[in-house]
Amino acid sequence: DLLAQTYQQFGTIEQFRDTILNDASVPTRVTLPAMGGFGFSLKKDYRWMLQADYMTQLWSQLTNNGVNYGLKNSQRATVGIQFQPVQTARSGTGVLGYFSVIQYRLGASYYNTSIELNNTQLNEKSINFSMSLPVPYRPKLAEPISRATFNFEYGIRGTVQNNLIQENFFRVTVGFTINDKWFSHYKYD
Repeated sequence: DLLAQTYQQFGTIEQFRDTILNDASVPTRVTLPAMGGFGFSLKKDYRWMLQADYMTQLWSQLTNNGVNYGLKNSQRATVGIQFQPVQTARSGTGVLGYFSVIQYRLGASYYNTSIELNNTQLNEKSINFSMSLPVPYRPKLAEPISRATFNFEYGIRGTVQNNLIQENFFRVTVGFTINDKWFSHYKYD
């Protein structure tokens, strides 16, 4: 479909005004790029876990009505490890017990993007460190607990070769995993 509309701006609100063109008979054919990948994970109890992943996408096959946009095939490889000192801190309470149930994670990634400028395919490299903290902290209970995860990532995107630019970035991510029992109905006899 080919649709063209006009809008009117009222401060931060955009309001629809009129339809200029609405043609539902415009034929188009888009060929999307194929994507494939594989990964594996090794785990020993709760103490450590190693994960690796590889993915490629054939962006050179992307066409829109027979027009190829000149993109390159992309590849992404990642590896990460997680370590948790103890499963539950029943024996230790306080600060030391809390730090022993935190999941510590370290990872790295390499991404060869689909963009090529000045005969140079752009890539991105990054490393990250994260901690997954139990919230609320209940050392005497062996039930699943929720976690708050804080991730710190540093990376480099691009290059200064062939008159291009390089970007250094630092990313902070906060995530929450809710793993508690909700809506439990207790029966009393």
